[in-house]
Formats: sequence, structure tokens, C-alpha cells
Amino acid sequence: MRRFENKRILIGVTGGIAAYKVCDLIRMLYNEGASEVVTMMTPSAKGFIAPLTLETLSKSFVYQNNDENTVDGIPAHIALAQDMDVLVIVPASANTIAKMAHGMADNIVTTTAITFTDKPIVIVPAMNTRMWDNPLVQKNLRVLKSLENISIVPPEIGDLACGEFGEGKLASLDTIMLYIYQAIHPQRRLYRDKRVVVTAGGTREPIDSVRCITNRSSGKMGVAIADELFAMGADVLLLHTLPGLDRPYRIIRLETVEELARYTKRNFKEADGLVMAAAVSDFQLAKSQKSKTPGKIKKSDTFTLDLVKTEDILSQIGPKKKEHQFVVGFAAEYNHVLMHAREKLERKELDMIVANDISRSDIGFGSDFNEVTILFRDKERFDLPKAEKYIIARQLLVHLYQKFLAKREEEPEGEEEALESHTSE
Repeated sequence: MRRFENKRILIGVTGGIAAYKVCDLIRMLYNEGASEVVTMMTPSAKGFIAPLTLETLSKSFVYQNNDENTVDGIPAHIALAQDMDVLVIVPASANTIAKMAHGMADNIVTTTAITFTDKPIVIVPAMNTRMWDNPLVQKNLRVLKSLENISIVPPEIGDLACGEFGEGKLASLDTIMLYIYQAIHPQRRLYRDKRVVVTAGGTREPIDSVRCITNRSSGKMGVAIADELFAMGADVLLLHTLPGLDRPYRIIRLETVEELARYTKRNFKEADGLVMAAAVSDFQLAKSQKSKTPGKIKKSDTFTLDLVKTEDILSQIGPKKKEHQFVVGFAAEYNHVLMHAREKLERKELDMIVANDISRSDIGFGSDFNEVTILFRDKERFDLPKAEKYIIARQLLVHLYQKFLAKREEEPEGEEEALESHTSE
């Protein structure tokens, strides 16, 4: 099952140079399982992209005019609001944003937006940086943000079509896709107001300026968890080792265990939870063998590395967590998977551990799929069958919420005995 399986998505295109990127967005939505992608255009949008292009890619009629368009005798703007699951306005010009903020409805896009009062709308602005910084534009955005069903995708900072540099560039397609996913997510408010640190990828311990000690972790599981948390409303910080990752939440890229430990401890202090999905190197070069001068060790018949253990981050964080915080670990094992996972859960004083068998080539490292067992300290366990990693991520986060956060949020402050009775059930 893909993220947009059986979803019907409506795209409103307004006048802007970034309109051509809608073509790739349509393809991505269909690749992610959307059952239908329908487009509509403002009059000025047709100056940037041809309706025939959108019709060909979307495999659907392109709505262009308020007066002429009907669906089975029903005005198009009403029928579309009835039938579609989410409205995405991309690119959203300053003009369209102003009209929506003031309830104006003078074209098919703005008229349809007015009828989407009980369904999600994702607005993706793109404009010159001077326009974006204009207090009037920002005021209009604040009006739209105040509405429960509307989300705004922040533009990027970069080179603009006009030749200037600044904020106003259309967000990346990956970011837009994640905001759309958040808008239709069945648990989009589950982690609202929760700050969660997630780690992902395999760390790298340098041998010299060229070589390093690492592992085969792709980081896909950790990124899937961060994406799901974002879609569930959390304030996410992802600490990762992956190049070229583009996401709308906060990201810190690092390489070594030392860096990972420093950033994890620092940010966990103010967080509600930690999901430690990174594959942390167990060994690093001994200080006596580390060279302070850059270079490459020359090839020889034999060469010995003097290795020492790296810092055990979870062993330091688990026992010190506050009452309201949760800590989740991962156990990637080749044999006796559950036994080793249970031992790690208890020794590091984790709230939950996710165990997976890395001896299988069809799941785990490098794969888009996983199959895991969730273990809790009270001996409760859940087996999650093989599925795409984003589905595994969603399931484990739902179990985590039901086990800890839901019960804690239901308890009045100060009733510690009641809390203990709930957590022991």
C-alpha cells in the first residue's frame, strides 16, 4: 500500500513561473498510489503552462472557468469539493493568497477553495522574495494559517527566476508531498505539540582522511519514522548521516558517534521523546592510532587497526530520562533476535525496543520493507508483518502513543498511583 492509495487529489495552478513543476508533482502522486489527480487553473496560469499538458499528465479534464464547468449538472466548484480528498494550490501566487484570505471567489481555483471548508487545503507559495517579505502578504498568510483545515508549505531560500536570491522559491517536491501526506494522514494530530528527536543512518568513524568504519544502514527506517512523526503533527528533529536529504522539519547532518552523542543529549533535554533508529558504530580507532595530520595511509600487505568501543548513547540517556519522556531503541540482530532485544531493552532502561532480523535480505538494511517485533518493558509485544517502512513506522508510533502518551495525557496531574496502575496493565 502506497502513501496516497485510493486518494483523489485536486491541484489548483495559479500564475507563476514554478507552474511547470506541477507536471512532476502529478507523476509523483500517481506513483504513490493516488487514484485520481484533477487539475484546475486560474486565467493567468495558462500563460505559464498549457492546459493540454496538465490534461495529458493527469489523465483528467482541466477545469478553467467558473461559468462553463459543471459535473453531472452540478457546478464544478461544488462537485470538486464533494468528490476530492484534498486541495493543493501550487504554485500559490501572492494574488491568490490575498483573495483566499479575504474570501474572494472570482475564478475556478478561488471559488473551489471557498467550498473546501471541511476538507484539507495545502497552499504552496512561490514568488519574488520582495513580495514574500511584504507585510501584507505575511498578514494574509497568518489569516490562512489560523484556519484549521489550511496548511502553508514554506518556500525555500535560493536563486529566483527573476535573477534575485532569497526566500520565495517553490519548496521541493519531496517537501510538498510530505505536507500533502500530512493533510490526509489518519493520525495527523496524534503527536501534536510533541517534540521528538529521531536518529537515522550509519555513523562513520574515520581511519584516515579517505577511509572510515561504517555499516550498511540506509537510514530509510529512521527517515520513515521522522516523516510519520511530522505527518502526525510532531515537532521533529532528525539527526542523520545521509547526504542530500531534503525535508520540511529540522535536520542536523553528522558523521561520527561523538557528534551523534553530543547532539542527541543536547536536544533530548527539551524533547518529549527520542527514537534511536541510527545504526551506531560499535568501534572506533584508538586515540593512540589516530593521526592529527590529514592524509591517506599507503597500501601495504598488512595493516592493523587498533579499535576501541564507542560511546553507548542509549545507556546514558535511558536511565536519566524524565517522567514525561520516552526513549525507543532498535535492535538489529542476526540470531536470537528477541533475546538480545529484550536484554538491551532492560539494560538500557528503554520504554520500547524495535527488533528486526537483519539476516534476511528482503527486509532491513537497504530495503524499502521491514518486519519487526515491538517489545515493551512489561513483557507486552506486537509483531508487525512485512510491509513498507513507512507503514511499519506508522504502526510502531501508534503503539507507542497508545502505550505511553495516551495514558499519560488522560491522567490528572499529581495522581501518580493511578498512572502506575495504568502503565502496569
